[in-house]
Amino acid sequence: MSGAATAVRSEEMSKVSMQDIADRLKITKMSVSKALRGSEGVSEKLRAEILAAATEMGYDVKRAKNTPFLKDYHFAFVVRKRFFEKGEDFYTKIYHHLSDRCLLNGCSLTLFVLYEDFERDCRLPEAFRPEKYDGIFIGGQVDKVYFFLLENLKKPVVAIDFYYDESVCDCVLSDNFYMGYSATNHLIKNGHRDIGFLGVQPMPSSVQDRFYGYMKALREHGIEYDPARLMTNYDAKASVHTVHMRLPDRLPDAFVCDCDMAAYYLSLTLKAVGRGVPDGVSLISFDDTAIAAEMRPRLSTFNIDKAAFAGYSFEQMTRRLADPSQPFRRVYVPVHLKLRDSVRDMNFFKKGVFDWQLSGFGWTDGDGGPERFWGGFPREVPADYAFPDWALAPAEKYAGNPVFAPDAASWDCGNISGGVHNGSVLKKDGLFWYIYRGEMPFSGKTREGRALNVDYVCDIGLASSADGVRFTRRGGPLFRAGEEPEISFEDVCCVERDGTYYLFCNRWDWKNPSDPAKNGVYLAVSSDLLHWEKKGLVFPDARRIHRNACVLQNTHNRAVAINGEYIMYINDGLAAVSRDLIRWESRETGAHWPGGEGCFALTDHGGSGDIVLFTGGHHTGRFYAVGEALFKRDAPFTCRDYLLKPVLAADPSIPYESGFDAETGKKQISRWRDTVFFTGLTEHEGKLRLYYGGGEYYTCLAEIRLKGHASPDSGYV
Repeated sequence: MSGAATAVRSEEMSKVSMQDIADRLKITKMSVSKALRGSEGVSEKLRAEILAAATEMGYDVKRAKNTPFLKDYHFAFVVRKRFFEKGEDFYTKIYHHLSDRCLLNGCSLTLFVLYEDFERDCRLPEAFRPEKYDGIFIGGQVDKVYFFLLENLKKPVVAIDFYYDESVCDCVLSDNFYMGYSATNHLIKNGHRDIGFLGVQPMPSSVQDRFYGYMKALREHGIEYDPARLMTNYDAKASVHTVHMRLPDRLPDAFVCDCDMAAYYLSLTLKAVGRGVPDGVSLISFDDTAIAAEMRPRLSTFNIDKAAFAGYSFEQMTRRLADPSQPFRRVYVPVHLKLRDSVRDMNFFKKGVFDWQLSGFGWTDGDGGPERFWGGFPREVPADYAFPDWALAPAEKYAGNPVFAPDAASWDCGNISGGVHNGSVLKKDGLFWYIYRGEMPFSGKTREGRALNVDYVCDIGLASSADGVRFTRRGGPLFRAGEEPEISFEDVCCVERDGTYYLFCNRWDWKNPSDPAKNGVYLAVSSDLLHWEKKGLVFPDARRIHRNACVLQNTHNRAVAINGEYIMYINDGLAAVSRDLIRWESRETGAHWPGGEGCFALTDHGGSGDIVLFTGGHHTGRFYAVGEALFKRDAPFTCRDYLLKPVLAADPSIPYESGFDAETGKKQISRWRDTVFFTGLTEHEGKLRLYYGGGEYYTCLAEIRLKGHASPDSGYV
């Protein structure tokens, strides 16, 4: 390539094409062009409709009208057939934007689709007569020999999105090396170390550059490149991506995919083997085509300005025609990473333990905002977004909060890590019963004197109330007797079945916090809520920690079975089923919902049989907020929808939701700002009562009015 490579900033260009306007109005693009330019050939009524539609869709009408005509140039646009397949709209959009630019300038653009046999045999496309065209645009890389066939036609050539070293033509490119480097860095910043690269073989120049950017990022972070991590799901013989990809026995944690279509087909392959995105594997890609926003979860991908590609290509071509002696240039279009839902933040967990369970993390707040605490939610939420009909919302906080606090003279005196929270609330014998997690300071040493990096432990307490607002302690600590000092019992989910209560909580062994044989979901049963028979870990043979059990229940806290099986939602793409609530079988579901942990799994609410899983964790810039995900009974492990905004979040004006005491609002009593989470919910007088933790220290109350009528008191279907 002769001449200096030149980077050019993008001008503001419409992302809406004339073809989009024509498609909407079901008319020809030529009619749209005439109306926008003020030319004859369309009626005044149609012109008004076109201008109104263009304005509404965001098209730059003023620019179109003021664009001067150039010489009546005729251009050819040559593109491989596989780049014009359904779903592969990257070059399609570039072509439409380029066609618009030509029409507005009095030029024509003819599309020629290059079939594989024509390229192999070095034949020009049918009906392509070089003498009829003033210049040739090549959309996407073609075979090197074929490229020089086109270049040797002695017509100006603009290569779009590729280059060859020996070529003598202008090129319009995206910075693929930077994008590959940046995409890989994004995965690494989110805690991924085992990262694969999925790319077509052999690699065109754009994919090669992305791969070398990937390699640079790995090396900078001291990650050794494994050639076995270079894979493809592109069938070169059929010229299509495929789900029939052979996966390695040990999958990477994440993939950098060479294009959105490759990422889409990989997601289908992963789903077929029970690995979800991003819970099982994170994906990041390039091009931001339509499929990236349509697939679920939505794909994080680099947006490449396709209108700029077209505009720069047109300018390069007309510049070359005006002065053939000018040096050849490489022009780079703007790009930016569009973050959606397909990359999991692995930093959120530490080998099964939440970061905030360990001391030394300091005064946590929401200052990181969207970058740190987005939780996998879409970055672009409509300003007029309203909760869908299935949502249980809005939540109204009780004016008299908090309703329960640590007792300085009791075992549950609280600690800077937390207080009394994350409990279940049930109604029995006319009373509200609160089975809660109570926190206390811990010396940080085992019985034998080993120092641990933990300053708290928890046990389970019991309180009751006649009104669900003023609680009296009735029992506790209930579980730690006879245990080693470093054992902690936390985060309660309790359900009732036939007069027996089944309490699921998290058991942690701070001496071995990443050992699944010693940590995870723990079960105890009782007939009176006061005396408990401890059954032990529910999943002692698990290969990874199962935690935060959410057993499906109705609004009266009775366990609900579907087709004879009780359902348990667990973090990290896991779920479990049981026929007796004692023996559980866990499974990888591939289900994805953003927002972190499960809080509470609810069905039979307000006359609806839908399943709503309340979630808690990073949420659209909040450190910890409550969201909701929708599931259906016919597929209880497939997430159908989720809320784009939290239903319950901390109010920065409320001190006790941001780590300060309720009495003065000035004393720091918790590490956690901007933090609400709950595991307790029950129905009362047509409302759902949510007992949430404020700043991980107090128990607070919020209510959601049920739609329809009071819920049926049933539990088995």
